[in-house]
Amino acid sequence: ETMTGIPQNEGDIALDMVDNTSDNHGTHVTGIVALLIHKLGLEDYIKILPIKANTTLSNKKSGEYLAGYNSSYIEDALEFAYENGADVVNLSLTANASSKTSYDFDRADDMVLVAAAGNQGKNTDGYPAAHPNVLGVMNYEMTSNGKAVLADSSTYGIWYDVAAPGTDIISSINGDEYGTLTGTSMATPITAF
Repeated sequence: ETMTGIPQNEGDIALDMVDNTSDNHGTHVTGIVALLIHKLGLEDYIKILPIKANTTLSNKKSGEYLAGYNSSYIEDALEFAYENGADVVNLSLTANASSKTSYDFDRADDMVLVAAAGNQGKNTDGYPAAHPNVLGVMNYEMTSNGKAVLADSSTYGIWYDVAAPGTDIISSINGDEYGTLTGTSMATPITAF
């Protein structure tokens, strides 16, 4: 069975594009890029190739779905993006050093890889953002007097490269609606764009 001509299973990649996470994370992240593309009239030049790279874990107590980090899914997703001509890859996901992927990030010669630092609010390395060949993104927010400051929830440190707006970012959510989310996952697509 195919979805727009793409096989439903490509290695470990879940090509089911239904966003069943409790906060509509993937839909929100993709919507940020789509909004920027549309706002600047770049639809003829920039295309989005959505890839659901994380696993979906069910929280049996609440009945909600949570995104789960699986390095083999991420590796397969990156290969899929490369094979399908992606120039820039947004990775709004993170894991600690013990969970980091073994993927060869030397693909930086072929694609720009942009990843979220994480939302631990401390000085620590999160992967893949902390990898030297990946552009690691922290989250900043604006104070009431117009000063940009690192958001309290943003992971930070020498491993990361830039900070972008990631607090109360409005974007699409499921059900033809809009909502706001906060985190380095929201700052990452702004940087990737």
